[in-house]
Amino acid sequence: MTKNKPGIADPVELAVKLQAEIWDQTHLTSSIGVSYSKFLAKEASDYRKPVGITIIHAADAHDFLMKLPIERFRGVGKKTVPKMHELGINNGADLYQWDELDLIQKFGRFGEVLYQRVRGADNRPVEYQRDRKSIGKERTYWPFLTTQSEADTQLDKLAEMVARTVTKQQMHGRTLVLKVRYGDFKTQTKRITEADFLENDPQLYARLAKQIMVSLPENQEGIRLLGITLTGLAPIAFENVKLALFDD
Repeated sequence: MTKNKPGIADPVELAVKLQAEIWDQTHLTSSIGVSYSKFLAKEASDYRKPVGITIIHAADAHDFLMKLPIERFRGVGKKTVPKMHELGINNGADLYQWDELDLIQKFGRFGEVLYQRVRGADNRPVEYQRDRKSIGKERTYWPFLTTQSEADTQLDKLAEMVARTVTKQQMHGRTLVLKVRYGDFKTQTKRITEADFLENDPQLYARLAKQIMVSLPENQEGIRLLGITLTGLAPIAFENVKLALFDD
């Protein structure tokens, strides 16, 4: 309801009208979740399927999440559930007891997401349709990376992953962004922008990322996260072809 076009102040009234319109036009039932964040609204929409309306107020979010089975947390898939159960994490209350670093050690970057979600934190905006503006990959490390050699190895791997995704999406970009988060949670982001589109080459991406890396202020706390993102994207509509116009 970021832009409340019909001017309906009551979210329940708006939800009822939406359900009625969906039924009238498609003869399909729907369930709707209303809350203060995208994550909680999605969780609420699953709560009373196939035709329900669930509202989670800020004051009720903690109790709702504590009782939620771990299988119901978005992103916890079939492969993750057995690992959760082995660790004694069966619901939100169990997850809430875990330290963030321990979750990161067990689940990588998703551990950081879980730590935030079980506390009702989700600052992502609700978006309708969007053109892809960036392609990036990042990884969380435990134990932390403590040498330049370790960081360079991980940057090579991230560059490979970004290049594969860029190729799959048939895009190219002008700007490469490096993200570094240290053990003390201080985060640095810095970018390099070229006049022409960058060649989709993992070695080029890695070289630019390392070039940025050496320009960052020193931090002795170790590296807990690295990320490489390509922005300034556009579809590959043509390729530059060198024509030998003056050959025999």
